[in-house]
Amino acid sequence: TTEWELTLDSFPYGDTFLFLPRSPIQTVDSIAYVDSTGATQTWNDANYILSVAREPARVSIAYSQLWPTVRTQPDAVTIAYTAGYGDAASVPMPIKQAILLLVGHWFEHRSAVESVLKDVPLGVESLLNAYRVGDEFTCYAT
Repeated sequence: TTEWELTLDSFPYGDTFLFLPRSPIQTVDSIAYVDSTGATQTWNDANYILSVAREPARVSIAYSQLWPTVRTQPDAVTIAYTAGYGDAASVPMPIKQAILLLVGHWFEHRSAVESVLKDVPLGVESLLNAYRVGDEFTCYAT
């Protein structure tokens, strides 16, 4: 379990939602934004909905709500959230197997050759593919 922050320049337009790039999502801790006067505000959690039924998880506005107006500046929106499997016993076995395979590969090739460190054994990628979040079409930030 780790606390993460997603920083954006603005909220999405209309009723579009925000994807969260880490998984599995446990909670959205806060959504803060810089309002048009330059003051930092924390958005009430009753104004948005966290959907974890799909990967990647997404935040959408609640019924009859609108995204807040933010100041036009970089990093005007910060979403703090918690993601992860919890304790080590909850991590899926294929991820644990991929870690062991990768550590073994690095141990076998522990020389300072850069190309060896970039090569990942085929089995590691195969074990982790089922746990990838999003795809090339998922936009996490605006």
